Amino acid sequence: MIVSRGALAGATLVSTEIGLLHLHQLAAISAVSGHPEVCAQGASRNVPLRCLRTVGSHDLRRVVTDSGFCLTGRAHQQIAVVDAVSGTRRWTRIGDLAPGVVVPMRFGEFVGAPRQVPMPVLGQAYYTGDWAVRVPETFTTELAELVGYFMGDGSLHSKGLRFCVAAEDTDVLRLIESSVFRLFGITPKVRSLPGYHEVSVHSTRLVAWWSAAGLGKKSPRAGHSGKGWTPHVPAVLRETNSPAVYAAFLRGLFEADGTVNEGVPSLSTSSAPLAASVRSMLTGLGLLTTTRETTSGLGGRVFQIRVRNLDYAMRYRSAVGFMGRRKSEKVRTDGPARSGRRDRIFLPRQRWNDVAPRGHPRRAALLQSLRKHGSVPRQLAESLGNGCPDPRLERALGDFYETVRAVVHESADAVYHLCPSVDSPLTASGFVVR
Repeated sequence: MIVSRGALAGATLVSTEIGLLHLHQLAAISAVSGHPEVCAQGASRNVPLRCLRTVGSHDLRRVVTDSGFCLTGRAHQQIAVVDAVSGTRRWTRIGDLAPGVVVPMRFGEFVGAPRQVPMPVLGQAYYTGDWAVRVPETFTTELAELVGYFMGDGSLHSKGLRFCVAAEDTDVLRLIESSVFRLFGITPKVRSLPGYHEVSVHSTRLVAWWSAAGLGKKSPRAGHSGKGWTPHVPAVLRETNSPAVYAAFLRGLFEADGTVNEGVPSLSTSSAPLAASVRSMLTGLGLLTTTRETTSGLGGRVFQIRVRNLDYAMRYRSAVGFMGRRKSEKVRTDGPARSGRRDRIFLPRQRWNDVAPRGHPRRAALLQSLRKHGSVPRQLAESLGNGCPDPRLERALGDFYETVRAVVHESADAVYHLCPSVDSPLTASGFVVR
């Protein structure tokens, strides 16, 4: 067993064969499971991994990149970095990072196959009007889309579920009505109010099942009641490890609570954990984002997650999309979409020379980009790879590259050690560590 040289915070997300897990969840599995190792995402291959919790006073560093990606770990945790001038990679300690350093991050990968995750059994019918209710046996893409919409613009009450739909989005209204009937056998009640439609699903049995499955929003504090419940990505959804299920959840969430500005989809939330989960899910689907932290009118933090550029906006429309026509048609699918904006590839200079030697038709564009930026736009790098496949370039295209914006001190009562069975780098919240 090879023990990690460092340790990370429990909120760190790791892509595994049993879904997208926080380290504190992975540590719990390692502690109680008869099979404590799970296959996790490595930098170049999948790695059998255990996670161990250590209690005590720990001095941590929180790394934040220009696009809002975060990693919190002990100062001596090793992390991969890229020399922005030479394009070479090396290892350094988190404690030695400084603003301006470039870090490679993995994206567009899932570990293992999708899983069929069973759902709770529906409770007994104590009321005559509730006897015909049914629920799905496993977590499906249709349920994921409805749960995503619920997290964006839904609520749970003692007598049922409610969804709010913009008045102009009648196609979304019809989708929700039909999904509710197919999933639960209930015909919802629709009430038209100024500016929106209210969709009510009356069933006390469904309320109990929805809560038991972990599909309700979370209470911000003990004893909370009324409004202000916190949306999240349910554990049962993440455990499906399914790109289709993840995409369906995001489609519902962005339809309910997202917007499209200048052709690019975005989502705003006051929940830092939800923002982190949405970033990780989109990254796993091969969609890069930029997160901007602002302040609401009431003084609270707001995280705006925006698809990175027009190129990824087109990819978003294809891989995730929206439930309704109105927002979908706002996504740009023409114009100068493929650009190097915040998406450039780093390789050592000699490697670029091997990919595009003298006489190559794209060599002039390559050299010009290297002189100006020390890196190459993804579109140009992909075109070079299409002409002459190179394993080193393919490996570099499997990463995206972030610039460190800040490294700040934090403290925690517990840290989590990653313990891989083989000596291989791992991916944690997208960052490459060992």
